Amino acid sequence: MKLQDRTFIISGGSSGLGLATAAALLSQGANISLLDLNPPPSGISLLLTNPSRTLYTRTDVTSTASLQHAIDSTVSWISSYANAPLGGVICCAGIGYGERALPRQDPGSGKVKTMSIEGFDRVIAINLRGTVDLIRLTLPHLAAVEGEGDDGERGVIVVVSSVAAYEGQIGQLAYSASKGAVAGIVLPLAREVGRTAGIRVVGVAPGVFQTGMTVRPRNSPPGESSD
Repeated sequence: MKLQDRTFIISGGSSGLGLATAAALLSQGANISLLDLNPPPSGISLLLTNPSRTLYTRTDVTSTASLQHAIDSTVSWISSYANAPLGGVICCAGIGYGERALPRQDPGSGKVKTMSIEGFDRVIAINLRGTVDLIRLTLPHLAAVEGEGDDGERGVIVVVSSVAAYEGQIGQLAYSASKGAVAGIVLPLAREVGRTAGIRVVGVAPGVFQTGMTVRPRNSPPGESSD
């Protein structure tokens, strides 16, 4: 599909895979709308050299109101300044905790550690609910874009699952569950909006690479990950 002079919404766009995706799209002449709790790093050269093609909106993907505000801001930016129709949404926002399901002794505190159901709920809320809600709110705008080419394609939705959806490791119960569910939305969504609206839906399942989620802080014990 055409990337140049199209706008792409990227959740989790200020770090890791989302930031790398943003840089790749900018290099191809696309505009990007970054949705993240934190702004992108100040030293990224492609962002510095393309400020007019980059929008950042502070966004909590677990909040429908926050997502709606970010999408409304993007649509307004496109119509007022960007002049680059919406081309797709890329759902990169995600977290993962390293927590075991079986209670075990914590040698550091002498207490028994168990998997927190609150932590499980948070992973599901960000990785699964946040993905579905962003897609749900963006779809009407994407479906309103004029189709291009012989197949009338309007854009693309990319959901980010993980190899953990298929090869989950110890401590990844919540993360694997969330990413397995994310993988499960691809086919029914593709069958619906591909046929009726000319929107492709693609799922990717990356393996391990260096991000803030896979690099432990110095004071974290082995087996725990940070987001």
